[in-house]
Amino acid sequence: MLLYHQTVTCLTKVMILRAMFYEEDFEIEILLENTVIIYVWNIGKKQIWQAALEFETARIRVGYGFG
Repeated sequence: MLLYHQTVTCLTKVMILRAMFYEEDFEIEILLENTVIIYVWNIGKKQIWQAALEFETARIRVGYGFG
């Protein structure tokens, strides 16, 4: 899942992601000043879709994929 927002800091996005996926195996990477990516293993699609919906509702751009 990739998150982008111009005014929300990367630290804030990382803290939100850690709170959302604290029970899962994940890795977080800061790509650019305003962009964060999280890799999550062994998680259901519904959980990713729910997280994406929550970010979009907060007007944080989100992209995700499954592989």
